[in-house]
Amino acid sequence: MHQQKQQHQQNKQNQSNNLTNNTTSNDTNITANVAQNPQNPSTTLSAPPPPNRKYLFSLDYVLSIFALYLISLAVFGISRLCMQLSFVSAEVGLSDKLNLYKYGFLYDTRVICIALFVYLALVYALKPFKHLCQKPHILLRASSVYAFVLGFVCASFAIVNFYYYEMYKTKIDIFIFGLKDDNTKEILGIIFRDYPVGVLALCILLIAIFYAFVNSRILRKINIPLVRFRTFAVANLALICVLFIGARGSFGSFPLGEKDSAISTFASINALNPNPILAFAWAFSQYRADSDYFIADREVFESEFLSLQKEIFTIQRTSPKSDTKSAPKSTKSTSKHTWQATSKALPKPHIIINLMESFGSGALSFDYAFAQDLWQNLEQTPQNKTQATQENQQTRKNPRLDLLGSLREHFLSARVFEKTSKNKTQQDFRQDFVFWRFFSSNTGTAPSFFDLYFLSPTINLSTGKMKKHKLAHTPLDTLEQNGYEVVFITSSSGSWVNITEYLKNQGIKVYDASFLGAKYQDADKHKNSFGINDEYIYKCIMEILQSASKPVAIFTLTTSNHPPFITPSEFDEVNAPNITAQVQERFNKKAKPKKVLGSFLYSNNAFGEFLRTLKKSSVGKNTVVFATGDHHLRDLRAFPPRYNALNFAVPLYVYMPKQVQDSLKSAGRAIYYDPLRVGSHKDIFVSIFELFLDNAEYISLGGKNMLGSKNDKYEFGINAGIWASDEGIYYNGKLFRWRYGRDFGSLGELVETSLEPEHISPKQASHEQVKQEQASLRQASPKQVSQRGQDFKHKYDRLNQMQFLWRINSAK
Repeated sequence: MHQQKQQHQQNKQNQSNNLTNNTTSNDTNITANVAQNPQNPSTTLSAPPPPNRKYLFSLDYVLSIFALYLISLAVFGISRLCMQLSFVSAEVGLSDKLNLYKYGFLYDTRVICIALFVYLALVYALKPFKHLCQKPHILLRASSVYAFVLGFVCASFAIVNFYYYEMYKTKIDIFIFGLKDDNTKEILGIIFRDYPVGVLALCILLIAIFYAFVNSRILRKINIPLVRFRTFAVANLALICVLFIGARGSFGSFPLGEKDSAISTFASINALNPNPILAFAWAFSQYRADSDYFIADREVFESEFLSLQKEIFTIQRTSPKSDTKSAPKSTKSTSKHTWQATSKALPKPHIIINLMESFGSGALSFDYAFAQDLWQNLEQTPQNKTQATQENQQTRKNPRLDLLGSLREHFLSARVFEKTSKNKTQQDFRQDFVFWRFFSSNTGTAPSFFDLYFLSPTINLSTGKMKKHKLAHTPLDTLEQNGYEVVFITSSSGSWVNITEYLKNQGIKVYDASFLGAKYQDADKHKNSFGINDEYIYKCIMEILQSASKPVAIFTLTTSNHPPFITPSEFDEVNAPNITAQVQERFNKKAKPKKVLGSFLYSNNAFGEFLRTLKKSSVGKNTVVFATGDHHLRDLRAFPPRYNALNFAVPLYVYMPKQVQDSLKSAGRAIYYDPLRVGSHKDIFVSIFELFLDNAEYISLGGKNMLGSKNDKYEFGINAGIWASDEGIYYNGKLFRWRYGRDFGSLGELVETSLEPEHISPKQASHEQVKQEQASLRQASPKQVSQRGQDFKHKYDRLNQMQFLWRINSAK
């Protein structure tokens, strides 16, 4: 039996060998015939070979998809690692770092799988076409081109994301479109000058070539044949399912979205975990939405609009009505350009609103007066003012880090009467006020500018389709309707977000860098791509005030404290010994702290010199100044959660001369001042309207008079990233309660917070009121307050969008 089996196998082997020999012989004969008769087609094969089912159903592209996925994951992962090492502070714990990479992996997988879906569709479209139409290279070439584009896009966004966060401390957002709407030429000039564009472009190109090479190598060299169509179909169905799940990034009801990126109390972790391409898609969606001002269903819109106002607050308000209708009269005894109010009449002073570039509390906290002991170092008396002024003039020779310059004496004045109020005399009447727990409305110049001056939640206002339309019910319009001449002065180019043309369409006089450069001979000496030095803003303001024939409202935007940080030589850099290691650590690794802080000092000093000149002039007795920052200093690393307020806080400084305060008191509008009162940009114009306008209608989003009595409904501050109240700061679903009461030691402690309510304890509280305030805050749990803050901010943002649409459509 065994011998029969062996004989059978031997016969089969012989048959196989004979078949091979015959085939070889036939092939040899065919080759010989073709060689002998090349012109005779009958000697060649008469038809193309039948379809190669093994090749048609191969899965070689699966390996290419997997390889491209891993390479893309590595590109984004390495970028995220570099950002973590460069921008994430040492205070971040291991769990937050693990979440950074966990969610980063999920967001990256979403983007890559969506891109690979397109690759797979390309394969399905071209693979049959390749064989049936005898185009052997069509799939290889098309897929390699797509792989090149994929690599180029992934590498480009990974690099852009790094430098975008370095500049703006946030993921890619709507403000990236400022490159199109902003001073494009100047911005590109800064980019090419300050960043290694050539090296980065070469890196992007090499990565893209590597993508194409890997794809080509796999498709050329590797073949995974499948004879059975059923196996091929199941394998492709499984691949589609995997890509679909990956493209969602979640097994839940909804795909992984923008709201899911809030995974930590550290702002840097929340900004770095989303994929940059996905972040750009979110930003683009918002950008398009901001450009759509059409109200589809007006009845539904108005119903929701009124409902929201009833729920939180109304936006249409009226300033108090005076007891008398007597108007301020022009008085020639002091100056022909100074108005003095008659008894019981509201004063109508000149008003200056100074929006200062990057004047953030985070950078200010490094100043020697605020970093060591706020109260002790600022403890001056009116009798010591001369000594303080002399000290200010010598600050650059002092080893202490001075970031205020001439502005110091005015900030000191806000502190002088804190502990000397019992012995106040006519001479030491308070004229300077500073609010510390104050926040910018946004984290960028353009959004803060338009929110403050135009109550606009969109930055497209001056560049979009509404740029030639006059916007109704702006704060500036309210001032103009109540007798003020409104003027805008900036050291920036007028082409910035098309600002000069837009403001002229609003009926506002504009003095930009071009005007100032032509007016002042030495203004172009330190001109840069963004404008000229801030000191020329203040020279122009003084000239306008001294020649004014009616009350003037001047609003500004400074630019000196902005890249490329070009200032007069004495302010090019602060002295190196003054920058401690602790200050150095708070800056990005590639930042130049000496140059950045030198610009910060120059800008503050220029404003301080202006205030000194103004206070000594006759016109200064009838001029009120409000000054604040547009956002935090750019090159700083994000502060940890305990000092999270410093990532958003900007001080509010107010100068109000005694003459104006006396007139307000006579009219029944006395000043109430609490340096720890929480507020934000929304409160600036309301303070002006409530103090100086008589029975004037205006629009406000929860604003309050920062120098008036308290109103619980409006006692909050709001920024695009946070919501703050007397209880603390709401950020990313958590409440950070104020850690200290009114007795604190430094600017850091002033805004220091804690997650645990039991940590709220006044530091040596001196009076029972503080204890009662802190006790009342403990009654609400952090979870309750957090939910309340989350709900309120959501409604506030919605109301903000709706009021803008309502005003846009009412202006048409």
